[in-house]
Amino acid sequence: MTRTKLIIAVFGSTETSSFPLAEKIGSAIAQKNQVLLTGGKGVEDGTVKEKAILGAKEEAKRSNWAANWIGVDRTSKIGFKIDYQGRAFKLQTDLDHKRNCLEACLCDAAIALEGEDGTISEALYTLWLGKRVVFVGDISQKRNIIAHNGSVTSVNFEEMICAAHKRVGSILASDYPLNTLFDKDVIEKGLKRLQDSANYKWYPTPTNEGKQLEVIQNALLWLLETNVTGDFPMIAGYANIAAEYKKWLSKINGNNLSIFQI
Repeated sequence: MTRTKLIIAVFGSTETSSFPLAEKIGSAIAQKNQVLLTGGKGVEDGTVKEKAILGAKEEAKRSNWAANWIGVDRTSKIGFKIDYQGRAFKLQTDLDHKRNCLEACLCDAAIALEGEDGTISEALYTLWLGKRVVFVGDISQKRNIIAHNGSVTSVNFEEMICAAHKRVGSILASDYPLNTLFDKDVIEKGLKRLQDSANYKWYPTPTNEGKQLEVIQNALLWLLETNVTGDFPMIAGYANIAAEYKKWLSKINGNNLSIFQI
């Protein structure tokens, strides 16, 4: 079965000012009957990723939508768990910060809130794969990542590449195919392709709930125009998990109810 639900990632950090927005984004993705992806595991820990998951979970309680979500956790072992009555696929990775590369592969599009090098790496790798990313927040002032002039947005990709490499480090041949997809030198050589792409938008930090809802509506309207491109890369040791992940996606693809069995 061809996947029709888009997988939309939410990237961010522990920036508390982003928490209400992250929760509303998670809820809105569920309302649109799409799939949320974060680096979380569904346990409240004071991070943007968990607030987004909380929004999806709360939406499941309020409505009959499935509110499906994927959590890509950074642990010391490889594993997975289908949780929350089949609504969630919780993936455990031993990739350390290269987990950010996997998130970029799995999602179809992303929203990046305020964050540090980890958030920047997730957004950069997603853009590098040709996927749409919406940036929200005053990143330009804090990190010199985004310069804007009215509605015109330009991205300092050199800064983003350095930030991503600082967080993720060298990607070794043993991490194939991540090393070929996200090699720092390859991305630097392809800088013009990133600069010329129209795959990113920027919105300033919304100052009230009405502005938050407006930003979310506009961001999702644009992101939902994209195609299904996310896939599980064939990383050594992950073949069984990749197969189970695809089974789960196939199962939820035609199921809109909030309660069902896997």
